[in-house]
Amino acid sequence: MAIKVRQDRGVYFVSGALDIGSTEQFLHGMEPALDSREEVLIDVSEVTLMDSFGLRSVALLARMVGDRGVLLRHPQDPVLKVLELLDIEAIPGLRIERG
Repeated sequence: MAIKVRQDRGVYFVSGALDIGSTEQFLHGMEPALDSREEVLIDVSEVTLMDSFGLRSVALLARMVGDRGVLLRHPQDPVLKVLELLDIEAIPGLRIERG
């Protein structure tokens, strides 16, 4: 399944399944965020699935942006459960905004 990444007013909106088949597309869509000087805001409210490869790509993005950090906004319950189960917020610079 494909993933879509679009930017609007400094927020990246991601939709679809963030899994082994879409991590490259996700990271490519997030490339403009590497030039930002602020925290990277990613609305994941329309992400329907996130597997370990998706989590890895989010962690890699957080490492790439460094101290600016990454905020994952409004994950759906199934995605939130995975994020919490794997304690994704233990990764430096990665936060979750629960909706």
